[in-house]
Amino acid sequence: MVALPVDPLYGAANWSDYVDNWREADAEWIQARTILRFQTSAARDAALPGAGAGQFIYNGTNDYLEYRSSSGTWKSYKATPNYLAGGQQDDVSGVVFAHANAAGKGIMLTPTQVQTSAPLNVLTNTMLVDTTGINLKVGAKTVKLSTDAANLVSDSPISAPSLSLSGTGTVIVAAGKTMSIGTITADVGTITNINMSGTLTGGVLNGSRATINSTISIGYDTGLTTPAASTNVIAPNGFVSQQGVFYGDATSAYMRQRVPTTAALSAQYIQVTATDINFGPTTAPNSVFMYPYLRIMQGHGVPWHNSGGTHVAWISPVIYSGSDPGAGNYPDGTLWLS
Repeated sequence: MVALPVDPLYGAANWSDYVDNWREADAEWIQARTILRFQTSAARDAALPGAGAGQFIYNGTNDYLEYRSSSGTWKSYKATPNYLAGGQQDDVSGVVFAHANAAGKGIMLTPTQVQTSAPLNVLTNTMLVDTTGINLKVGAKTVKLSTDAANLVSDSPISAPSLSLSGTGTVIVAAGKTMSIGTITADVGTITNINMSGTLTGGVLNGSRATINSTISIGYDTGLTTPAASTNVIAPNGFVSQQGVFYGDATSAYMRQRVPTTAALSAQYIQVTATDINFGPTTAPNSVFMYPYLRIMQGHGVPWHNSGGTHVAWISPVIYSGSDPGAGNYPDGTLWLS
């Protein structure tokens, strides 16, 4: 008699005479190590109620090979796909799966990364990653993202509710491009130049200086608060048109002359208030020329004030058609027109 292995589930028997020494135990030992076929899982469990670890069967319902695990359950066993390359890396640094064709591509699983040696196609071109960039198509349009030496590059316009620019220096460059902007708000910043060929339409444009057609400058200078207090280029809330300066303060509006070469403002000015038109300054020299004539309406005369600003008299012409009015004892200085 040839003894079976001590544990009939493991090892191999060594028979020298299959005819003389064949027993039922020998047949069962061989059967436990071959692949039996069952149409259903129920048939399998009925035939092998105490299957040992390592028992293989074929399950016709699942069309799978199954094996009995050491935990006492049946698990599916799937053979390696025909076109999976053999001899790929399988060690502590990573596991590689690749196609068996020549130069076949694949993926590598490392402890920290998933790497691929071929373009990555997600959900049938919803996202396609290759050596030229990333193609995204979630809606109607496909957008390609790539990089150049210093930038992220998109081949399509970008729509976003807001942008937070964290760079330094010039963060928006649109040379030769058209920008359509609703509102620009700057916490800290300076706009040094805006060139326009069309029409500027908007609500409020805030700035310290602006030039229109090289002849009209608009700006603000807090240093000029009175008509003769400064020689600044541009007065408060006003603008310059060649040699004319026009500005206003809280109570009136001024017009003055400006020397372009020195930016000096003339001492002379015209001031318009709610009730008066004044010619300045209040100190000599000052001249007012009227061409071709001065017209005084509604029967008013010209008030005469002394150098201290006190009203002295009214200057009004009296027109006579008769003789010298001196006989009427009119005061000296009465103008007689006949």
